[in-house]
Amino acid sequence: MDHLFDDCRHYITYEGRNTTSTWNAVAFFGGRYELTMQVPVEIESSRRGRMSGSPTFYLNEVEEVSITRSGQVGASFSNNLVFGPAEWKTVFEADGDFGAVGFRMTTGPPIKGFKEYARASR
Repeated sequence: MDHLFDDCRHYITYEGRNTTSTWNAVAFFGGRYELTMQVPVEIESSRRGRMSGSPTFYLNEVEEVSITRSGQVGASFSNNLVFGPAEWKTVFEADGDFGAVGFRMTTGPPIKGFKEYARASR
């Protein structure tokens, strides 16, 4: 994902002792899209681990961003797509064009507050 999107972040979610953890990569792009890849991993040490399953991808289109008076940021979504490695390969080979897997991207100005939503997700 780092090859296609400038704003891509990575983190691991830990489920608990002796369970599989999840590697997450999240990219924000197009002023309205959030793409997440999640793959189960087994952590062997602070520098080693391995995938223990196949990745799943989640593409969400942000419809609206809300920011409360206290500064908390939330979003509602209008379209989404869940797909696997085969579809990702198609998107990657199409240089990030999700139309290659039948997802119609919305064009137009960025969603108001999208940058704040992405920033709050750090």
